Amino acid sequence: MLRIYKKIARENSGFTMLEVMVAISITAIIMSFIGMSLVTAARMNTLSESQNTAINLAEEKVEQLRRFSFTNISSGADTVGEFIREWTVIDNMAKPRIKNVELKVSWPDSKDNIHDVTINTIFYRNAYPYR
Repeated sequence: MLRIYKKIARENSGFTMLEVMVAISITAIIMSFIGMSLVTAARMNTLSESQNTAINLAEEKVEQLRRFSFTNISSGADTVGEFIREWTVIDNMAKPRIKNVELKVSWPDSKDNIHDVTINTIFYRNAYPYR
């Protein structure tokens, strides 16, 4: 009886080819999901960095426009690296001391998709302007 148990133990002591193939398949599927997640995270990180740069460029342009005399603020566009800044100044006819400004910053990504960030602000001229 002891011989039978020893023989069964020897025959079942390793993994079968099927078990190894299933384990490799499961590992490969998990690794492919991890790889796809890393690629997606890298893309999102790049997009986030570009959005932050675009917001900073928009805020910088708004501050540049604020330094102009109120009457000299006008629409325009410029390029900073791969970013294109376009601003539109709309005079408020009902309230002549107010100008609405829309500033749009756009840029292409690595696949030539165009992304943009838009900032809207209002410029107000005091009743007693200092400039």
